[in-house]
Amino acid sequence: MNVSAFLGMAVFFLAAYPAVLFDIPEIGVSLAAPEGWEHNAKDDFGYVVVPPEGQQAPNGVRKIRLHVTSSEAGDLTKQLELGIDRATEKSPKGSSADRKHFLGASPVRTAGGIEGVKGAFGTREEDGSIRPTINKYYFKNKAGKIICVCAYVYGPAEFAAEYERIILEGLVVKGR
Repeated sequence: MNVSAFLGMAVFFLAAYPAVLFDIPEIGVSLAAPEGWEHNAKDDFGYVVVPPEGQQAPNGVRKIRLHVTSSEAGDLTKQLELGIDRATEKSPKGSSADRKHFLGASPVRTAGGIEGVKGAFGTREEDGSIRPTINKYYFKNKAGKIICVCAYVYGPAEFAAEYERIILEGLVVKGR
């Protein structure tokens, strides 16, 4: 995406929703998030943005984390599978992003046309509803590296839908 197209998308998003634009050159992306969101510099794995204090979960885990993956899977779906396998192996007691909590994968596309893959994680409640925990979105940056955008939602499906809107409408891969 050229600079003028990027700026046009950012202006559209910012006009539609009062927002804060996070420029993350070390990952090769920008993310527009709702007004009040901020960078959490204390969380130093990747780049983390968090909602305002009043919208935070009691345990403080609601956030969006962006990072370049460490492997060279090349394929977005393979990268998702590698991540699930690592989470499953790493935590014998269980992880919210392990195979047991994996609900499925689906293709996604940002407002700017960048195609990716979403892995949904959560628990199925007794009534059959799903309680989302983490959704992981995989895209490629300009350098061809796979980036992961993790939405830590831990709550009702409405939170997952809102975080997905932020990611798919506000994420811009630079240089495309």
